[in-house]
Amino acid sequence: MKKDKKTTGIVEKPEPLSKAELIERAYKQEWRELKIAKMRASVLKNQIARAYEIIENIRFDFLSDTMFRDYFVKAKRELEGAMSDFLLSDSYWEKRIVEHRKMTPEEYHKTVVERAQPKQIKVEKK
Repeated sequence: MKKDKKTTGIVEKPEPLSKAELIERAYKQEWRELKIAKMRASVLKNQIARAYEIIENIRFDFLSDTMFRDYFVKAKRELEGAMSDFLLSDSYWEKRIVEHRKMTPEEYHKTVVERAQPKQIKVEKK
C-alpha cells in the first residue's frame, strides 16, 4: 500500500515566488489598500456628519453661559474643517486609484523603490 503525503503529515514547502510575482502581489495589495482607504474615509465622513448633527441639536434654552456655548461652536467649526480635509474627498481617492491602475506593476515597483531610497544631499566643500 502506497502512503500519500497527507497521511504521513509531511508538508511540502511551496516554491518561492519569482520577483515578477512578488511585484504583482505588491501592486495588487496597494490597489486593495487604496480602495479600503476610500471606504474608511467615507465611514469617517459619515461619523463626522453624525457628530455635527448631535452638536447641532443641543439647545441652550436655559443656559446663558456664553463660554459654554463657545465650546460647542468651536467643536462645530473643527468638524467643518475636518469634513473639508482632502483626505475625506472621494475625488482624491478616485484620483489615487486611477493613477495606480494606470501604472504597470513594474512602474509601481520602481516608484516604491525610489520612495524608499533616501535622497542624497550634495554638500559642497570649500
